[in-house]
Amino acid sequence: MLLLAGDEHRSKKGAGKEIYATWASLDSWSRPGANGLWILIRPLDWYYTMPGVTGTGPPNLHFMRNIGCAYVVVCASLFWTAKEPRQGWPSVFTSGLFLALHALVHLWDTLAGRQSAHQLVTDLPGVVLPALLVLWVAWLAQRSSAKE
Repeated sequence: MLLLAGDEHRSKKGAGKEIYATWASLDSWSRPGANGLWILIRPLDWYYTMPGVTGTGPPNLHFMRNIGCAYVVVCASLFWTAKEPRQGWPSVFTSGLFLALHALVHLWDTLAGRQSAHQLVTDLPGVVLPALLVLWVAWLAQRSSAKE
């Protein structure tokens, strides 16, 4: 697990070693990047493999690649914040807002009848949970940088 920058400094002062979030781990910040690269490189494979994606309409390669770019940026912001939380937290907060708005679009589509409630439940681990976790990492990083 990666420690957010400043942890070692605080532990030297006797405040104890703090680990802010498992979402700052290699697995967690690389997951959106891997997803984004997959979309960029093999968009149709991604489209037909990811649960629920085919139910959103026909494939649009340009649009899918735009989404891939957004996920690569989320990865970069998580990595930056894991290394330099004081400087990176605004970036990861912005990434979290993108993910949260994406989740709200899924909720709105369900409420408007364009998507089933079952699909929304299917989206929870891959759409809603990442948004909450990235915003949590942003909050933790901002909080830790405010204390310094």
